[in-house]
Amino acid sequence: MHGGRWYIALVKFMEVGYDLFWMVVGLSRTGTWTKSLNETAASSTTCTLPKGTDNYAAEERHAYGGPWDGGEVGTQLPAKGHAVDGPQDGSEEGAPLPVENAVEDDGLAALYPTLPSSSPRLCPLHQQLLELYCCDEKKDICEECSLHEHKGHQVVRAGEDRERVQQELNAKIQKSIADRERIIQSLLQVSQTHKARSVLQYSLQSTIQKLMMDSQTFFTDVLKSIELSCSQSIVAMDSSAQADSGTMKIWNPEPVISGVRSALDVYRQRLDDLTKTSLASIFRVVRIEPKLDPNSAYRQIRLSDASRKATLCAENQNYPEKPERFMFWRQVMCVEPLAGSPYYWEVEWTGQRVTVGVAYGDMARSAADDSARLGHNTQSWSLYWSGKAFFMWHAGKETALTGPKARRIGVYVDQQEGLLAFYRVSHNQAQEICCVHTHFEGPLFPSFRFWSGVGSAITICELE
Repeated sequence: MHGGRWYIALVKFMEVGYDLFWMVVGLSRTGTWTKSLNETAASSTTCTLPKGTDNYAAEERHAYGGPWDGGEVGTQLPAKGHAVDGPQDGSEEGAPLPVENAVEDDGLAALYPTLPSSSPRLCPLHQQLLELYCCDEKKDICEECSLHEHKGHQVVRAGEDRERVQQELNAKIQKSIADRERIIQSLLQVSQTHKARSVLQYSLQSTIQKLMMDSQTFFTDVLKSIELSCSQSIVAMDSSAQADSGTMKIWNPEPVISGVRSALDVYRQRLDDLTKTSLASIFRVVRIEPKLDPNSAYRQIRLSDASRKATLCAENQNYPEKPERFMFWRQVMCVEPLAGSPYYWEVEWTGQRVTVGVAYGDMARSAADDSARLGHNTQSWSLYWSGKAFFMWHAGKETALTGPKARRIGVYVDQQEGLLAFYRVSHNQAQEICCVHTHFEGPLFPSFRFWSGVGSAITICELE
């Protein structure tokens, strides 16, 4: 009996020490471990050794003051806010709860913040990692999905899709920047055109006013000359009547008519000279000498004379590759965009045939069809000399024209008013070949096309 009691006392002592150890560990986190330790020690000293198993269990309940859980002797349910002294939910034996469950709401929670926990995402169908991305259906998938449900779709790794999206976004940003730069350039061109137009209108008004004043002065001189001629004729008639008084003679008005004719001839000549001078002063504002663009020239077109002359050659000029270069048709475009109104330039050409015209800057360059052929699409207009006659071309439609050959051609374009005219220039005289009234949607570039015949050339003329 004595040996059994000592054995039970030893077990009791070990269990109390075990529970006291874990209680100290748990209560130390809350800052109340000293009080609990004293209470536990007091309860341990006041308990008496049980005389039987039932008394032992009752004393255990009295010592710990908690509900009986039906488990092993000396155990109790953990209080809220304390660490666990046994396995919970399959965790390792003796492991404490996570930090967020280990403290009371007493201001110490900030010392143990809740950290995000992420678990790998699994496919609900195949229970595999979602490591792939379907670009067609825009969702994450696994390896098995790519082989079955998403077979044939565009599938990439998640990181690769992110890089692709980033590249597309960068491309859109660059395109947006380029579009805004083009808009700014267009606004600058419109501003310059508006300024040039204002200057032109002022010059035109001044010239017309001067022409009216000069015409009024000249008409006054002509009337005075006619009045003088009439007066002289009347005086001559009176003198003749007095000398031949009593003799009946027929009056001859030819001297008066001759004088009027002379005055009108002088008036006509002076008016013609005044008109030419006035028109020349008007066109001096808008006359240009456009330069040929080497980046657009066909590989067998050689530029010279400071890009004012283009010659068709047999050998390749070895130009660098440029997106604006004509790759199939023997053509070249000028550098200057013509926006607003008006502009005038002249060109001389040699060879059997030639095409002179204007085109939008976005006309196709590398195509071998009519989309890059001057005058054969909606992006260009051209005047063509076939060797026998002139023809007007636009949008693939041909219009036959009458008139003789012209080695020097003048081009007048008013982009704002939608006016395009070609002139036959000879001996400082311009005769209209054809005139087109249309609507231009953007700036125009002077353009030229060569036909067969090595050595054929076009030259931008210098205008006085």
